[in-house]
Amino acid sequence: MLEVTFAGAFGGMMGGAIAQNMQNTAGLRGWQWLFIIEGLMAVVIGLSGYFLLPSYPHNTSWLSQEERELAVARQAAQGKSIKPKPYSWKILWNVLATPYAWVAMLIFACAFIGNTIYVNFAIILRDMGYDPAFSNYMTTPAYVFAGIVGMLIGWSSDRHGDYIVHLIVLQLWVGGWYLAMALVNHGNNPAPLAFVGTYAVAPSFVTTTLSLVGVNHIFKADHNTRALAIGFINSIGMLAPNFINVRAWVVTDSPAFYTGKLTNMGMSFFSIPLVILLWWLLRHNIMLPEATKDRSSGDDNESMPSDEQGSSKYGAVHRASQP
Repeated sequence: MLEVTFAGAFGGMMGGAIAQNMQNTAGLRGWQWLFIIEGLMAVVIGLSGYFLLPSYPHNTSWLSQEERELAVARQAAQGKSIKPKPYSWKILWNVLATPYAWVAMLIFACAFIGNTIYVNFAIILRDMGYDPAFSNYMTTPAYVFAGIVGMLIGWSSDRHGDYIVHLIVLQLWVGGWYLAMALVNHGNNPAPLAFVGTYAVAPSFVTTTLSLVGVNHIFKADHNTRALAIGFINSIGMLAPNFINVRAWVVTDSPAFYTGKLTNMGMSFFSIPLVILLWWLLRHNIMLPEATKDRSSGDDNESMPSDEQGSSKYGAVHRASQP
């Protein structure tokens, strides 16, 4: 979550600098330079990450042999699998044949769309009459604030162990603010409300992370099941809101974005019964995913089988193993 907000803050500074210094350079508008520069940076960083980010500690080229052995020993001591296991149709069935991945994906999508106003904040300010450079610069403190809020909420959720309650309260909060921004002047908010409302929906960044907390518990059968579930929820959960945003947050509607604000309000409120449904399924252990790991293998003791999973007041946990 932090990397998203801090990346947004960096992007705001870069966008402001480009708008201020590169407008009409080589016959290109500032936004065109922004696309070119950020696009090239993304390609370079993406290719570098492919070669630099390791999959497993035992084959990481930039670690010394001693560091590799230490990393492997640490994972083994924590009960984590250190050997890759092949994927199978059973793992896919584990993920898609139970309601958890689908419900979690819908919750993630509803939470993810909540931060759309941050993407459009510079456009809103520009169309309210502010200088383009200033408009871009103003996204930086907003993203930094969202990162700080996210850390505090994450700490609170971990401390109290109730991500379900946090999700419900935060989605009510975010939806309420979008409703207020949509109702005031039919979306044409005065500058103070535009700033306060954008900062107020900052928790929408951390709600996406909280929606994945339960996934780590639900799909504890093995690391392949969990990885596939998180990949499915992330990809579809991000893709669907972007298709919705094409119609809901039309740039010609700026600065009001009335339809977009109502859409975000509706999806925030819609996620609340979904969170309650997820909690209910977990509480009653309904259709929990089956364990897929090879129980006869002694090297994969990452977690207990999911038929030993129980449910706490707020989500799935593991019961203590019986002698």
